[in-house]
Amino acid sequence: MLASEGYLFAASESGNSWRSTYDLIMRWVNFFILIFLLIKFLKKPFVEFLSKSKQEISEELNEVVAAKEELDKDIQTSYKLLQESDIRFRKMRERLVKQGELKKREIIEKANLEAEFMINAAKQKVDGYIIDAADALQKEIIEEAAAYAQKELPKEITEKDNEKLLEDFLEKAKE
Repeated sequence: MLASEGYLFAASESGNSWRSTYDLIMRWVNFFILIFLLIKFLKKPFVEFLSKSKQEISEELNEVVAAKEELDKDIQTSYKLLQESDIRFRKMRERLVKQGELKKREIIEKANLEAEFMINAAKQKVDGYIIDAADALQKEIIEEAAAYAQKELPKEITEKDNEKLLEDFLEKAKE
């Protein structure tokens, strides 16, 4: 029995080695069959999926590029509008400054005219006050002179001077 056991053992060892090689080869064959079947049946859908994905990505990319170009145009338009508005703002500011300067000159001229009018009115008032004061002074001097004359003349005038004054007055009255 020992001999048969040894033979079986040897057969099983040699059978094992052949079987493991067979199993390995069959695994590779099955793997290549699987790869072949996958390529045969999944190649077309996979290629279609990839081309659809590529097409969708390309379309999305084109849309993004178009949107970017549109945004670039909008940005350029915005820059142009900003520059134009800056130019309009400068022109408006210059115009407002000019109008302000003109208004300032008008106000100054009006103030100068009013000041000149007020100065002339004040001069006229002062001249009126001076004339009134001169008249009042003249009246006062005349009154004082007349009072002084009334007081002092009777002492100085004689009867002869009185007659001569009367004759002169009558002659002037006849003329």
